[in-house]
Amino acid sequence: MYLFGGFSRDLFSDVRIYDIHQKKWKLINLAQRGPHARFAHSMILYGRKLVIFGGAGPYISSIKMRLSFNDVQIFDTEKEIWLKEPDIEGAPKKRQNHVAGVLGSVMIVHGGFNTEQKKVLNDYALFDLDTSKWIYCRVFDKD
Repeated sequence: MYLFGGFSRDLFSDVRIYDIHQKKWKLINLAQRGPHARFAHSMILYGRKLVIFGGAGPYISSIKMRLSFNDVQIFDTEKEIWLKEPDIEGAPKKRQNHVAGVLGSVMIVHGGFNTEQKKVLNDYALFDLDTSKWIYCRVFDKD
């Protein structure tokens, strides 16, 4: 089981693995710097890669707001390295506390909270995991 980021008194940006047989956590020592520290993000597994989207960053007291992200970060679990950050052209709004899942080779993101607009989101976004590109989609209500 993999864990990235989180928060207690501080925000974290480390990657940890839980060995279910030994019942121990292992901190992965990374040679290069990873993504910004965050929590309330989503993380899915696609093949041997962990894909992280969005989340909440540090609280900025001067603007009385916590930063949100809309970036995609990819971690190669075999090589234990962060890969080049994909282009975010067409990325959905920044968000935290959303959900994500995988259907085939597409990551589906739904909902969350946008701190800049102070708005609960009820939209969907699709990210093609093979091409590392966002797919534009519109969801219509039947009414």
